[in-house]
Amino acid sequence: MHEYSVIGHPREKITFVVAFISIVFGPIVISFFESLYSSLTGQVLSLTVAVMSIFSLLYFAFNKWGWKVKLFSKLFSFPNLNGTWVCVGETLDSDGSVKYEWAGNIEIEQTWDSVLITLKTKNSSSTSLSLVGGIRYIPRVGYKLSYSYNNNPKVGEPELEKHEGFCELTFTIGLDSAEGYYFNGPGRFSYGRMNLTRG
Repeated sequence: MHEYSVIGHPREKITFVVAFISIVFGPIVISFFESLYSSLTGQVLSLTVAVMSIFSLLYFAFNKWGWKVKLFSKLFSFPNLNGTWVCVGETLDSDGSVKYEWAGNIEIEQTWDSVLITLKTKNSSSTSLSLVGGIRYIPRVGYKLSYSYNNNPKVGEPELEKHEGFCELTFTIGLDSAEGYYFNGPGRFSYGRMNLTRG
């Protein structure tokens, strides 16, 4: 997985809030558990937990699950793209006509601060290298995702060569479908369009 950005999203401020909660409420939680243990067992318990450990735990929980809360997504226009997307693509000729059609599945694995996009077809597989410009929310349109990728043909595909490319997809506001374009670089100069629906 690699880092990505959501344009206009206050990631640094949210990280600061998590740190603030760790500093302020961490000692209170520790004191509560010490008191609870003492009242249940009659023994004194002394917990020594660093604020950094509490921050790491809170950050892990937020990064893995907290950001997926629908209220968070609405407040910050932050999309949850996780899951399998069924992809139908068309490679276009120089005049814009359809050269050939292809199909595959796109798997998006996303946390709050990292993402990995993998496309698998019957002939090859592509893996995202980085998000170019990140994810941008466009009011009344949806979420625009731009990323570069590395494509590797399967064994026994002599006509295909390893190459890098660029893809731009626009997801609907409801995050149930997307459409966009891809452009392949040296190794397989080609371009086309893609349509995605949630699997």
